[in-house]
Amino acid sequence: MEASRGWPRAALWVDYQGKLSVLLDRIDLCIDVLGRCRRPRLPPPAERSADVAARIAAAGAVQRERLAALDSGRSYESGR
Repeated sequence: MEASRGWPRAALWVDYQGKLSVLLDRIDLCIDVLGRCRRPRLPPPAERSADVAARIAAAGAVQRERLAALDSGRSYESGR
């Protein structure tokens, strides 16, 4: 029974509700609802741990290069 076949929408709705209410009378719904968390959620970290580790490794490499330049007696800036 579609509205395009000439049935008024109100009649379709009443017919649909009648069929649905018989079905819903036979179904029991159980919904578990979790309580609200009292502790506010922390925002996600701005950087991933892998990104931070890569940045630290790169800084360590720069520092080792600076130390090597000092040990050889040359300027770090001129060694680039």
